[in-house]
Formats: sequence, C-alpha cells, structure tokens
Amino acid sequence: MREATISDIDSMLRLGRLFHKASPYASIVRFDDVSMRETLSNLINSPSGVVFLTDYAICGGLLVPMHFNKSVVVAAELFLFSEKGSGSDVRKAFENWSADNGAKFIQMSCLVNAKEKPMRRLFSSFGYEAKEVSFLKKV
Repeated sequence: MREATISDIDSMLRLGRLFHKASPYASIVRFDDVSMRETLSNLINSPSGVVFLTDYAICGGLLVPMHFNKSVVVAAELFLFSEKGSGSDVRKAFENWSADNGAKFIQMSCLVNAKEKPMRRLFSSFGYEAKEVSFLKKV
C-alpha cells in the first residue's frame, strides 16, 4: 500500500474501469479514460488531495471545508474500490492521511447496489454513522 504518483495512473485506470463496471453508474455514464486521468492527476498533484493504491485496491479523496463552518475540514472520499476484500488497507491509509492533514471528519460513501447493506454494516463497524443520503436525477 502506498500513496499514488503520476506514474501509477495507467494501473489505476484498470481499477477505475472495474469499479465503473460494478457500479450503478455503468448504465448511465460512459467511462472516459481522459477524464479519469485528469481526476487522478489533479488529486495526486493537489496538496488537498490524495490517492492510495495497492495492486487490487484504490482510494482517493479531498480535504474540503464544511459548508456550515469553513474552519471544520472534512476529508471527502471520492472513490474506494477493491477487487479483493474490503480495501481496508487503502481506507486506513486515507483515514490516517485525513487526521494528519487536519480533517475533523471523514466522509465515506457506498453505492446503492447488492453490496450496500454489507458496506453499511462494515462502515458502521469502523465507527462511521450514516448522516446523509444522496439522490441522482437525469436532466
């Protein structure tokens, strides 16, 4: 497990494609290599972003001020995917990075699919509490 660099982008694209294929977004949004490369590059090059990587798992996120109080920093996970297991190694690295970089909270998400209920239980076992549900509408 390590923090990703620009030279890792090609291998991360493979994981991104697998994540996309397994997600409910696959039927409504085409996977775009150029966009994903740009997203990964921006996270890697930003002092407020990070991507952690293993051969089988990836987790990326961003430090953002909370909209209710800008002095409260939230580490927002943008993606967490593992081909094997729960991806606990990249999740833990993200949690440690978040604390080391001044985050007061970590925001994690899970997709609405067959793994949603097990993921909710798993995140709960790690000390996370559900605080928000998001909705997507095509316009």
